[in-house]
Amino acid sequence: MKLQGKISGISILLLVDSGATHNFISRKLVEALGWTWEETKSMKILMGDGHATETSGMCKEIKIETKAGRFTLDVVLFDLEYINVILGMSWLKTLGVMMVDWNTQIMKFETELGMKNLRGVNQEEPLFATLCGVLDERQEQKENGLSSEQQRALGDILTSFDDVFVKPKGLPLVHVNEHTINLKLGHDPINVRPYRYPYHQKKEI
Repeated sequence: MKLQGKISGISILLLVDSGATHNFISRKLVEALGWTWEETKSMKILMGDGHATETSGMCKEIKIETKAGRFTLDVVLFDLEYINVILGMSWLKTLGVMMVDWNTQIMKFETELGMKNLRGVNQEEPLFATLCGVLDERQEQKENGLSSEQQRALGDILTSFDDVFVKPKGLPLVHVNEHTINLKLGHDPINVRPYRYPYHQKKEI
């Protein structure tokens, strides 16, 4: 069953999988958003098609928001493609007794605040597109060091003074007042070796 949720305000796609012993999160998502994680011992993972792989790393106390409330979980980093988080038995066991209707994709379980429902979704494409947009924005911000708001402000400044930042073509324009060094009448330009002055003369100059 796929669910819609949020982590730090970012929409994500969750998969409830009773065949998974642990909770997993996309390594690409964690690295792109710069979330902190801890190095752990390598863990062997047996995939559904029978082949085995390994992974390591864990995010501690990740807060996942769903329509049934907020859950704080420890999640193992794993290379996931179209799913952002897998909720396995580590999470399911904390819910206690539940009712699941696989036909309508509804989960019901009791909490301190009463009965809660979770309904499955079939919106992986819009959610995935939203997440990709967030990841692209974070990556662009990481590369140039500016947030999207700062980039817009900088763009407005460059547009307002576009004549200043235009690339020059040809030689500089001839100005009325060119740069000059005015000398006293009757004096020739100074012609001495540089850095040969005593300290008190340098200070005077």
